[in-house]
Amino acid sequence: MTATESDLLVEQAIATLKPVLERFQNELFAPVLHRLLEMHALDAELEGMKAENTHRLDCGLSIAYGDEAFNQLAERYRALKETNQ
Repeated sequence: MTATESDLLVEQAIATLKPVLERFQNELFAPVLHRLLEMHALDAELEGMKAENTHRLDCGLSIAYGDEAFNQLAERYRALKETNQ
């Protein structure tokens, strides 16, 4: 999966669930869906980063995302997890 494909999947998920979020915006369900979308967005970003690195290595180039980028993404996962508790 490429980074562009990951972005497209996130956009499709948001477009699909946006009416649900709007309908239940004052209900308890909306925050749950919002967190779920955030998790899927982070998953898609991770897969895009891995795909970009793989593609660049296959082309004989250096990686685009190193340890620092993956550590920053891990921190975003942790922060999201902490807001769910």
